[in-house]
Amino acid sequence: MKVTSNTSEFALITGASNGIGMALAHVMAQRGHNLLLVARSADKLQTLSKNLQAEHGINVHALALDLAVPGAAQTLYDHCHQQGLAIDILVNNAGFGD
Repeated sequence: MKVTSNTSEFALITGASNGIGMALAHVMAQRGHNLLLVARSADKLQTLSKNLQAEHGINVHALALDLAVPGAAQTLYDHCHQQGLAIDILVNNAGFGD
């Protein structure tokens, strides 16, 4: 089922290139949410972004960014501001356990 989003609001998903973050990106896309996907892996993000756009007709932005790096949160904020992205939902999934 192809859903076309008619909203300018976005769901921001961190850690979106693998595992739970990727699964949540698929669920949010199925529900018609536009997405801003953030993770360290640019290649995986681009592939996921293209697939979700084609399958669900939503807007997807992909930002390769390591949120553990000092200043990364500001970079993410600046990206949203520059692109005019209104974030409505945050899925803070970045990180890993030892």
